[in-house]
Amino acid sequence: MTWCGCEPGASPFFAERLHDCVYSGKDALGWAFGMMSLCCWLCATVPQLLENWRNRSVEAVSAGLVMFWVGGDVCNLTGCILGRQLVTQQILGMPFGATRLFRAVRRAS
Repeated sequence: MTWCGCEPGASPFFAERLHDCVYSGKDALGWAFGMMSLCCWLCATVPQLLENWRNRSVEAVSAGLVMFWVGGDVCNLTGCILGRQLVTQQILGMPFGATRLFRAVRRAS
């Protein structure tokens, strides 16, 4: 069964299996950066949640969490730009990334 939400010329792999319209290598790269952003977010969040659960405390934030946040935000913004997302999505990615970068610098100093 084919998903018909895409215009002609879309990649059959993305259209049929992932229900997403990808027309070029640049679109595929944008999609990949979006998925990397999600993976960074998961890798950063899950261990921190488990650590906080074990310690019954949320006082400390690990360096790994902050670094994965920064990596995830960079991938998210790159994916938004390459995937030609709405300007509002691109603009929202900038302050999130800047905030996380600020936290990373503060934590390192």
